Amino acid sequence: MAAWRPLASFGVLLLLLLAGCRPGAPAPAPVGLDWRPVVLPQPAGGPGRLLLRDAAGCAGRWFVVGAVADPAGNTRPAAWTSDDGLSWRALPVAPASFYGRQDVLYAAACRDGRLAALGARSGGAHGNPRVSAWTQAGGVALVEAGSAGDLSGGVPDGDVARVAGGPGGWLVVGGAERAPGTWGSADGRVFHRWPVTTGEADVTGAAVYDVVAGAGAWWAVGSVIRRGGGVDPVASVWSSADGRAWRRVTPPAPDGGAEVQRVAWTGGGPVAVGRSGDGFRAWWSAGGRWSFGDRFGSAGAGRLSAVRGFGVAGAELWAVVTGGDGCRLWRSPDRGRSWREAELPAARPPDARAAVTAQDGRLLLVMDDGRSAGSWVASSPVTVP
Repeated sequence: MAAWRPLASFGVLLLLLLAGCRPGAPAPAPVGLDWRPVVLPQPAGGPGRLLLRDAAGCAGRWFVVGAVADPAGNTRPAAWTSDDGLSWRALPVAPASFYGRQDVLYAAACRDGRLAALGARSGGAHGNPRVSAWTQAGGVALVEAGSAGDLSGGVPDGDVARVAGGPGGWLVVGGAERAPGTWGSADGRVFHRWPVTTGEADVTGAAVYDVVAGAGAWWAVGSVIRRGGGVDPVASVWSSADGRAWRRVTPPAPDGGAEVQRVAWTGGGPVAVGRSGDGFRAWWSAGGRWSFGDRFGSAGAGRLSAVRGFGVAGAELWAVVTGGDGCRLWRSPDRGRSWREAELPAARPPDARAAVTAQDGRLLLVMDDGRSAGSWVASSPVTVP
């Protein structure tokens, strides 16, 4: 399997050079943003510390997901919604299983103004994560969906990554041996494990990090390890019309080993960001051909470098990354061709988590350092149509 995994790592270090600058030239000042803190109300069920993990937005609605932890460390799932990004209310949640009642919701997706999420809580004889899917299938409440056992039972390494909505329903993806492991649901009420087909016998492992729907297809991103190809991961994008049969392409990776870690749909095609060599990069597809933009940031060494959040509004991209230069927020005004650092509202230590989403000329950012959590909104420096 690929060695790099998206784990949280925050620090506050000075960035000396940006990719593409002249040697010795000072880095441009970060883009200034008018961050305003927002308050997420305490959900029903008793007091506790808010755990914030992910954010999503669509159709004028905003969502944040996570959990509430009581002083003893017990958790219960929690989600919030807003019509403007400023005033928030807690969503009712309806767990259906023993582990679902303890879930920490860690991944969020939005379709037609409705939320879907993934949640997990470790348990059982081996302490493995037990993963559930949650959707607003037919009302206001976020409901734990049914499945044939917890979702993590169908993936060899227990890595259930992200969920996305499309015209045919919802799709969950995770790592598998040679291609994405997938679960699908037409109505968000019951998820079924879908058998995956791939014709690549030389692929020995796949790490799958994200998925999006567009142009009548699903697009999943990650990396593979090829037999006889060494230990460096190979950047990979899979496409599928039905979530079962997948075709993989390899976007160009000029820096050697690479992983595509987040993907969104914009401008009539998929656009993605991920690790490339010792930095980060965006890729996009037009007319079936993949291109890449300038490298940005410093990925550092080991497993602690990753794209933690990815927000898209038209041609404007926002990425929260952790790497060799700590936690950074980056903005691209041109669909990933060029990048410039942007200001964060607060510093967080290396064990923090973060997520960002964008719509209607506004950003939503959440960060959680394991002791306290915060959420902020800001206006984009450029209004995107």
